[in-house]
Amino acid sequence: MATDQSDVKTTEETEGERFDPRKHMGSIRTRQGQQKYLAVKWRVAWLRQDFPDCQIESELMQGGVTEGFAIFRCRISLPTGAVAVDYGSETREDFPDYLEKASTKAIGRACAILGYGTDAAPDLDDEEPMDGLPAAKHERQDRRTRRNEEQDEGGQPQPPPDPNRPITSQQTTALDRMATNGFAVLEHIQKEYNKQTVASLTIAEAAATIRAGNMRRT
Repeated sequence: MATDQSDVKTTEETEGERFDPRKHMGSIRTRQGQQKYLAVKWRVAWLRQDFPDCQIESELMQGGVTEGFAIFRCRISLPTGAVAVDYGSETREDFPDYLEKASTKAIGRACAILGYGTDAAPDLDDEEPMDGLPAAKHERQDRRTRRNEEQDEGGQPQPPPDPNRPITSQQTTALDRMATNGFAVLEHIQKEYNKQTVASLTIAEAAATIRAGNMRRT
């Protein structure tokens, strides 16, 4: 699988020097204008450098592949006794990979509660983008507007993706990163689905594998 160079840099940085969130700070457009944003992967990298043995538990509470929505709960426990719990939700209407988005959102919010990226986390504000995508809320509204226009003109909106369709590119990227970070993706899918390659997975199988990978990081 391809190696994500940004993840390699993270490993080298966390092993050799103090994590500097300023090096990874981005920005997103919100209703209040451009705001600083620290992506969830950098919040986790920062947290892991300070507390390598911290427990990160991401659990699907409601929804799933057939329901078309997902609500994840993330609980982070530090060796100091500090605990943070928060939730993340997404729908298939907004994102084809809504399961992964919801899990990532929950993890990012829990990290921010513990102080990792808090001052650059507009995802803790009401009605702001919660997944790190530029202008996520605006993009969602644009998609809904286009669907409404299609219906008004007699057209049919696109049906939600079939969970039995082939794995999406977003899921492939997520599994690539998990493999780079130590999760035995191929071993897992061979055992669970008797499949030899990530490309042979369905959307539902890939989503379940990503959830398993998230749980292994605890």
